[in-house]
Amino acid sequence: MFAPGSSNKNKYIVENKDFKGISFKKRSGRLVLYSGSKEVGGSNMVVSRLSEMENEVKQASAGSRGVARDHEGYALGGYGTKSTFPDYFREEGFKTKKDFLHVLNQRKGVGFELLAKRAIKDLSHGYEYQGREVGANQNFRIRTRQDFNNKGVIFRRIHGRIVPMRVSNKRKEDVVPF
Repeated sequence: MFAPGSSNKNKYIVENKDFKGISFKKRSGRLVLYSGSKEVGGSNMVVSRLSEMENEVKQASAGSRGVARDHEGYALGGYGTKSTFPDYFREEGFKTKKDFLHVLNQRKGVGFELLAKRAIKDLSHGYEYQGREVGANQNFRIRTRQDFNNKGVIFRRIHGRIVPMRVSNKRKEDVVPF
């Protein structure tokens, strides 16, 4: 039903059965998200997640192995440290920090598309960041119309937050917040 870590606080927000998935296109140098053929919000969240990914890789270090020796030089045993690179670094086919940062700064090509899709997946389903679990971003799921059917729905900015509003067919005074 809902992604792990998300909570259904509002009984009217339900999973959208007609959801066609999220894609993105670059327009005038910026990311624009689409649900089916409709442009939707949330691209700033994807850019923010890409920035988090960049910082995470910049701070990561490779694992190492070594041999522990006593004061006379005899080998006592081996030791190793685990790599702190995130899973998506290897999964998306990157081998060095330089390659990863180059793709991220260029903002084009197959590598960047893989990273953008990974950022969208992370925001939709949750991810691990700096050793802590981050749940699915409910606001992102609402903006990209994953959590409600968007037929007859408009958005209003209320107290600085974008809120989906249900609109009847009359579209007069019948605007009711979820």
